[in-house]
Amino acid sequence: MRRSLVAALLASLLLPATDLRAEDKAWPFSRTRALTPFAKNLLSDGVEQSPTVRKLVESFEQTDLVVYVEVSITPRHKTSRASLRFVGGEGPLRYVLVWIDAWVSSHADRVAWLAHELQHAYEVSAEPEVRSEAALARYYRRIGHTRGPDGSLFETSAAKQAALQARSEVSSFAASAR
Repeated sequence: MRRSLVAALLASLLLPATDLRAEDKAWPFSRTRALTPFAKNLLSDGVEQSPTVRKLVESFEQTDLVVYVEVSITPRHKTSRASLRFVGGEGPLRYVLVWIDAWVSSHADRVAWLAHELQHAYEVSAEPEVRSEAALARYYRRIGHTRGPDGSLFETSAAKQAALQARSEVSSFAASAR
């Protein structure tokens, strides 16, 4: 109960006052879309500070995949700090949602999780047969490995590597800015 109260208070205090730098700049990427101001700032920072994130975001421009990014304080998976969900695949476009837990405390870690999940989205973009949540699960059973208590979470080495690379890039960017 206390954590819910703290979360609600943080949302009411932080989200409306979010730095809207991403709105001040023209966002040139039509296939990667933020759902909240916090997500806009994370995407903007990720593209600016991490060549890995930038390359992934740029890659979606050449695909039929639209990636929505949400950063929120309500965990979708108790065992994960981030996730990728398939949202829809009717018509010419496919849609996924990247979710990042706002409780992830460090900026470098949030960008790393963003890179991790964008890598998963990139993997999906390369497989046109993934047009449903069930097809997504079948795909990841084939290319990755399961994790989590019930085996319903999936992982790939490429996503882990993207996270490590992005964390290093953000740390280097921060060090060079000092």
